[in-house]
Amino acid sequence: MIVDQQILIARAILAADAGLSCVYHSCELVRDPDRGILGAAYRQGGEFGYVGLSDTEGFTCYIRYNGDPIATQERVGGCFAGTSLSYPLRVVFFNDREARDHAVVRERLTRLAFLPGVTLTRVVLDKFALVKQESDQLRTSFDAAVFYCAFDLLVKDVVLPDNCGQDLCRTFDNPICTP
Repeated sequence: MIVDQQILIARAILAADAGLSCVYHSCELVRDPDRGILGAAYRQGGEFGYVGLSDTEGFTCYIRYNGDPIATQERVGGCFAGTSLSYPLRVVFFNDREARDHAVVRERLTRLAFLPGVTLTRVVLDKFALVKQESDQLRTSFDAAVFYCAFDLLVKDVVLPDNCGQDLCRTFDNPICTP
């Protein structure tokens, strides 16, 4: 299940000990037809909780869907057919005042790419391009202390015809935080 995999990614990010205390998962870009991209948010009941850029939150991170999944048919167990879904995800990191060397922090965070079923496809370092991709409503000038990068991932999930063991009423904590 893709949410479980996002939670594993969140835990790997927290285990990297890069200074993050919480990671939001299952986020999406909220768009307004008149104003454009408002920013990343996660579902809180019938509302959206904003998790995008903030100069008051410290080091923040969110995992969001970055497009539609790509489906391919697979053979599972010899002749039993299943469907493999590759979900494009983006993991976004932001810190308005990062005193540490940005390259060292990024290297520590790449641990998430070594999880089973996770493929790192791209690292976005251009914070000026990234701010336009993540929220075209926000400021476009940053000083040198701003740490802003994204990792684009493909996360695989295999869907089988028998999903009777799936709990449709399961809930997930969001954000995932260190104890």
